[in-house]
Amino acid sequence: MQIYSCKDCGVYFVSLVGLKGVKYPPRVIARTLCLYNLGHTQEEAARRIATEHRITVPRRTISHWISGYQPITTFHRLRDAAILQFRGGMLEERTLNHQQVYQYKVHLAKLALMGEAVPREVAVKVKSYLLSVFDDFPDVLFQEDKTARLDR
Repeated sequence: MQIYSCKDCGVYFVSLVGLKGVKYPPRVIARTLCLYNLGHTQEEAARRIATEHRITVPRRTISHWISGYQPITTFHRLRDAAILQFRGGMLEERTLNHQQVYQYKVHLAKLALMGEAVPREVAVKVKSYLLSVFDDFPDVLFQEDKTARLDR
């Protein structure tokens, strides 16, 4: 099993893959925690996981994951306040129609709270830039120009 170490604090850890007692794939655990931290209840997260991954995860298991992974899912400290502030949803999404189609997403709650973590002038610029993608984004610049010809 691969062993990793944190360069900052020197703590050793292993990846979830291959750990004894982990019944569910790491992607299912991560997606469940992500859904929960986007404001879904444990029951809603379990239903979404059942639909997306065709795996039934008991609510009690989700509860264990939420408490067990708190050290690495730091958004849990802000979850209650974020749910109150962003009742309509914490994500804003837009499809970018480039040569490949991309789903662009911004986590509004994290963006709103960023000002507490970085200097205000930086937060304002980052927020403005990330949200500008939703207004008049020049998708055409990233699409194949069918009128262009190669000179040979």
